[in-house]
Amino acid sequence: MKIELIDKEKLQKRSHETELIDEMNRRNLYDYVENHGFDIRVFLYSNGIGSEKNKFNMILRGAKHDLKISMYDMVVYIAEDFSTIRLVFMALDDENKQIVKNELLKEFNVKL
Repeated sequence: MKIELIDKEKLQKRSHETELIDEMNRRNLYDYVENHGFDIRVFLYSNGIGSEKNKFNMILRGAKHDLKISMYDMVVYIAEDFSTIRLVFMALDDENKQIVKNELLKEFNVKL
């Protein structure tokens, strides 16, 4: 059995690449949301209800499909920039919550 050590430079490069991809995805998500005439900050601070909640969830599903960003990543981005994970998760409808749960199960083997 051969054990390979991870080169520190490769690890730092990979970390930097991941940060760049996250930043691009975050920017693309917020541009997508803005292009749909939606303000996440106003929605979250007004305890988003009714048609605004439906619109928020439809935009997230559209972003997942069009931008190929995981629902989990979108929740994390929004929570980091505007709110908390708990509040963002509460704003999700049942379909989007299930998508997040499935992504966590598939990616990290985490069951909610």
